Amino acid sequence: MWAFAAYAGFIVYQTITTDSGWSCRSFDWHVYALTHRPSRGDVLANWVAYIPLGVLAMMAAGASRRAWAIALVWLGCTLISVGLETVQVCLPDRTPSVLDVITNSLGALTGIGAALFVVRWARRIEQPREGGWTPPWFMSSPLPLIAILAFGLWLAVQTSPWRFGLTVSVVRANLAFLSYSPDMDFNWWKFFIHAASWIGLGGATLLALKPYAPRLTLLMAAQLMVLGGQTISAGASLSYEEVGAVLLSWVLVLPMAITRRMAWVATITLLAGWCCLAAYQLQPQIGNPGRWSWWPQVGRSNLLSSLNYALVFCFFALLPCMVAAWGRKLRGWSLIQGAGIGALTLLLTIALEIAQLSIPGRWGDTSGPLLMVLTWLVVWSLGPFAKAQSPGSTP
Repeated sequence: MWAFAAYAGFIVYQTITTDSGWSCRSFDWHVYALTHRPSRGDVLANWVAYIPLGVLAMMAAGASRRAWAIALVWLGCTLISVGLETVQVCLPDRTPSVLDVITNSLGALTGIGAALFVVRWARRIEQPREGGWTPPWFMSSPLPLIAILAFGLWLAVQTSPWRFGLTVSVVRANLAFLSYSPDMDFNWWKFFIHAASWIGLGGATLLALKPYAPRLTLLMAAQLMVLGGQTISAGASLSYEEVGAVLLSWVLVLPMAITRRMAWVATITLLAGWCCLAAYQLQPQIGNPGRWSWWPQVGRSNLLSSLNYALVFCFFALLPCMVAAWGRKLRGWSLIQGAGIGALTLLLTIALEIAQLSIPGRWGDTSGPLLMVLTWLVVWSLGPFAKAQSPGSTP
């Protein structure tokens, strides 16, 4: 319930926050009419934003599979959207629209369906039946789910803004980096971000699957999906930095796959996640250093770019979360140990936000730390920290 309340509060803040003050217009049903052509990014952002709300609402309701309970949860999420759109009548820089209500409602419905699937999937893993569809390499815990979420988020971030085309011109443009260019500028920041992310994802795969599993198959499939998605993307393109990072990741992942020292794998995964976060936060941009804001700034600019920013920090939160959940479930760590990893990650995020005050083109605020806390709350509600096995057990 508290995870749902925290995320609902975040949605309310992002929807009604404004810099232009309050000035109520006369209300009538025509205010909700769709008077302009909506951008694809706004539609996508409104849909995605309510997916976690639907998931958490179902978790708060006990993930009941009764039709009336599902209908009530969906109606509640829809009413939240209707209420917020109505409040926007008093916000001069916001435009209430019936399309926002529809996309928010569909996002909540998607989240409800995802929650029901996750609960059913988790039960199949915890109590597998003979002839069931649960893969034999999955652990009896939500650890594989955390790894899949991390892979999905990284795929989404790298293929944003999610415009794809199979034309020759699109593919040729995205593979243009393979042509020799004497003035090629190799971006070491970008290379380090991608290398650390793939090393962390490789470690998460090893921690999430059983020893006899095709651990590296999932990693290779994810890399092919990301590279393939960028090859046919009209909005994102490949680079030497990404391809080089993928190759470098295997240099470290293969030795980790051979060893049986999973504690060492967990350490590398944790450090890779922190390094990826640091490289992203410290990378200079064009412009002068900004200022600090206690109020979260995510959501105040373009909705699509804000969504991409949010997905990036959700990804950063999942790698330390995987390590904490792995230690809790399979090493018998106390909740204090698991929470300690989360606290250190949060402190690092805050320190990096403050460090951005002296970096060109960057500014610090509380968006990143808040998004990471919300991610941990969402994952916590899935139950990876609920039960600890006896200390010393191995994955």
